[in-house]
Amino acid sequence: MRTKSQSMNNEHEFLKLFCVTITDYASSMLECGALSSTIEDNVHRISDEYGIKTDVSILPRRVLIAIWTIDQEHSYNNIGRTIKHGINISKVVELSQLASEVEATHMSISDLQEKIRSINSETRMNPNLVLVLTAMANASFCRLFGGDAIAMGIVFVATLCGFLIKQKMLKNKFDGRLTTFASAIIAAIISSCGIAYGWSETPHTALATSVLFLVPGIPFLNAMGDMLRGHHLCTVSRIAEAIITTACLSLGLCLAMLLMNIEW
Repeated sequence: MRTKSQSMNNEHEFLKLFCVTITDYASSMLECGALSSTIEDNVHRISDEYGIKTDVSILPRRVLIAIWTIDQEHSYNNIGRTIKHGINISKVVELSQLASEVEATHMSISDLQEKIRSINSETRMNPNLVLVLTAMANASFCRLFGGDAIAMGIVFVATLCGFLIKQKMLKNKFDGRLTTFASAIIAAIISSCGIAYGWSETPHTALATSVLFLVPGIPFLNAMGDMLRGHHLCTVSRIAEAIITTACLSLGLCLAMLLMNIEW
């Protein structure tokens, strides 16, 4: 027969385990670029399913979690640190779907932990495939802005080289701002060959669109989403990061134009 002490110990163990698990979940969502409001909503959905009240505070690089029982007799706090891996929309989707799965299947905490661990351990899309798809997308932007077929080919090659430099530098843990700057220079120098050698009827379009793959569109969108939901600290952080990235790619483009003696 279980004593009252054993029952309390089990309850405390459950609360501690849940606190660690939900902190890992929220941290995983934050580090892959999820909206702060999405993190909050999913955390509350999972917590409600286990009969636990949860308060989550989201900072630019930290997640603060406080949980307590419905009767508010016991509580635990935890801090989740994030590692910057870049935007990963597929991971955000999988983690969001996990919240729905918890509601539908009433899975145990250990199963939830295993699911989170499995999602975090998944390898990202093949880098070579991402490289080619990015180059194709940027070439499509060139066409969208009126570039001819030759200009699209120039942008494809320029993006291929610039994005390859970005992949290699990030893999070797170079600073993200330096990586953006270097990638912009490489892409812009290659695309400016269309102007230097008269390879296209729309060479300036090729030059202008060659660095679009570096534009931080998702951070800007996330910042606006956070602002609308009142997460102003995250809004300022994400806008600042996006502006710095934009400034780095702009400096790279300008330096490339100076090196190639292209008029403004």
